Amino acid sequence: MILALNLQASGFESGSASPLREKDVQRAEQVITKLRLLDYAARSNAQAFLKTADKLYPALFVTVAEMRPSDLKTDLDTAAFLYEEASRIWRTTGTRTADCSQERRDIYRPLCLELEGGTVGRLLVSKARLHTSWAEAVVSQHKGATGADVTRRLADMNAARANDSAIAAQAVRTLRTLEQYVNTFKTYADYQEQRTLAKVNLSELDGEFADALARAGVLIASMPRSPALYHLRNAYQSYLDGLFWSRKIRQSTTRVVSVNGFDSNPLADLRLSAEQVGYTTVGSWKKGKEYTRRAEHALAAKD
Repeated sequence: MILALNLQASGFESGSASPLREKDVQRAEQVITKLRLLDYAARSNAQAFLKTADKLYPALFVTVAEMRPSDLKTDLDTAAFLYEEASRIWRTTGTRTADCSQERRDIYRPLCLELEGGTVGRLLVSKARLHTSWAEAVVSQHKGATGADVTRRLADMNAARANDSAIAAQAVRTLRTLEQYVNTFKTYADYQEQRTLAKVNLSELDGEFADALARAGVLIASMPRSPALYHLRNAYQSYLDGLFWSRKIRQSTTRVVSVNGFDSNPLADLRLSAEQVGYTTVGSWKKGKEYTRRAEHALAAKD
């Protein structure tokens, strides 16, 4: 599925960043140094890259996690994640060719096309290099640099951040459509009174969820490692968990006789009651709604 939306048409803007703390800038410089080591090793050969990655992770993630949310942290977190993902890809399917048609058009597809048939691992490294470059520009500006190269990279970063918000906003809207189909309850007693998972039959619910989650998944996968991303991923996973259990309930109420003549009842096989699973399901719906709201608030905070 190709990401296709008017990236500049969102009501959410990138917003002005909070002043950077000196200790965050110092951490950023440490991280950038390590990211450069990864990039240098990746330009050499796979063995050197994997050896360097083994030395730097997971400590690299820990250093980034200690920073306060900002555009600087977003790019460092994203670069660190992409290099780590590249190391995993190179250990398994390192020769698989990247599919540029599936890449985000504003920032990643041009990188993919420049590789001219490059591998997925190489594309991940190129993405990481881009985010590292933006983080370097933020640090340079903080230290007083005003050159044309720094200005250009900051402009590119700000444009991407505006598009990030547009993508996140569309993911929020997509996930919010699921709220109209499900029931959520404040307490277990409230659930016991109604014992209804959804406002539509479970078969219809399955189709609506599958479609919305597929669309939201593509959007979320194209986002950098920002606060909004983490909330959206939690919302997506909560709705996915609820869908998994609602399918178990539907299968248990639609008894199917196997070739051996036995009824298939997935809940009985798991030694779970419909009541237990039902409450777990509506709990997942509730968490999905809550995390979606948190993503909205994270986006609003950027205004």
